[in-house]
Amino acid sequence: MCAYKALDVADYIVQYCNTTGKKITHLQLQKILYFSEAKYLVNNSNLFDDTISKWRMGPVVERVYHEYKTFGSSNISYVPKRLTFKSDGTIALTSFDPDSIEEKDKKEIEKIVDEYIINSPFTLVQATHDHYPWKKDEALINAGTHGLSYDKSELKDFFKNNPSAFEVK
Repeated sequence: MCAYKALDVADYIVQYCNTTGKKITHLQLQKILYFSEAKYLVNNSNLFDDTISKWRMGPVVERVYHEYKTFGSSNISYVPKRLTFKSDGTIALTSFDPDSIEEKDKKEIEKIVDEYIINSPFTLVQATHDHYPWKKDEALINAGTHGLSYDKSELKDFFKNNPSAFEVK
């Protein structure tokens, strides 16, 4: 498997939630992306290549944030269409293609979503705030420092050495 774009994974998560009757907010989406990437890292692969930033509300994939921020704290009720630039110089309005995610990864993503979607957005935020990779930069984050991001090898080591960190209480 090659790593996906985080936006494609996010779109799949939203589509999955919408087709199965699960409600998902932007905060939940961001935290589910974080836990998904951590689970893949522990198994020696990346789910996506995008950087995960450290924000006050926990981990955020900025590209996904900008795509879904219009939903605010409301449930995300659809996967937005986007403008894409074609090789011939034209612009097209395109929809997410669920076939861009391999079947085995769809199944794994669905298991992860089912595990975490039952938690409130702020329960997920608190869980990520309790993790050392966020906690060690908490003072800088709360002081408004921008540009802080998770080191994926550190994230992998953290979760490998602390498997209980996958549990949300």
